[in-house]
Amino acid sequence: MKEIILMICCAALLLACGNKITSKRMPASQRVITENKAQGNITDHPDYNTGIQLVRQSDCFTCHKISEAFVAPSFTEVANKYRSYSDSIVRHLAGRVITGGSGVWGILPMTPHADLSKDDAAAMIRYILLLKQ
Repeated sequence: MKEIILMICCAALLLACGNKITSKRMPASQRVITENKAQGNITDHPDYNTGIQLVRQSDCFTCHKISEAFVAPSFTEVANKYRSYSDSIVRHLAGRVITGGSGVWGILPMTPHADLSKDDAAAMIRYILLLKQ
């Protein structure tokens, strides 16, 4: 029980610190240099630039990393879990980003992002789904 409380306190501390990346340049550890062979270079995809800009402007990198689990699952893990891309999946995941929630990836909740529009959240999700391997 103490471990759970400690994990929740650590997660709350990380979330409280925030990590808004507002510069146009992203740290090397968070750059995506991955190619999806089926789609070619993902940076050429129209959803890539819009989505990555919105992710950079948000607090996503406080808990998520591109290709390794941190406080929350990596974007690559999320993309691989939802491999079957559809508009309904994008709407569902965008709703989860806006309202927050827990239980899918463990006990730590994702904080709500109520200030995001549905269109912006959907653009972020479309970017994340491009990262599947």
